[in-house]
Amino acid sequence: MRTLAALGLILAQAPPDVEAVRDVEFGKGGERAIQENRAKVAQANPIPCVSKAAPPFLIMHGDQDDLVWLSQSEMLHEALKKAGVESTLQVVKGQGHGFRGGDPEEQVEAFFERVLKPRR
Repeated sequence: MRTLAALGLILAQAPPDVEAVRDVEFGKGGERAIQENRAKVAQANPIPCVSKAAPPFLIMHGDQDDLVWLSQSEMLHEALKKAGVESTLQVVKGQGHGFRGGDPEEQVEAFFERVLKPRR
């Protein structure tokens, strides 16, 4: 059984809900990569892996992302919270996919400092 614990604090940008993106076309020629590769996409879906054993998550998503819908990050965030996992969803205003031109480094550093620092 796959678990998120094995992934540490890494968040992949796989769509949690394949059905939610069934009408979206990707690729230069309008390829329908998600729709035509449902089995592969399902394997990349992080939501079935969510359990209370998952590590804390910091999910950052640009509100101008035109590649991955914000609702996908919201779904993962809600699934983590429902399982009792610490999850923070940070919507980055004015940023698209990959935060081109943005700098989330300070927030990421503070998250790692809090989560990874040994407790005394």
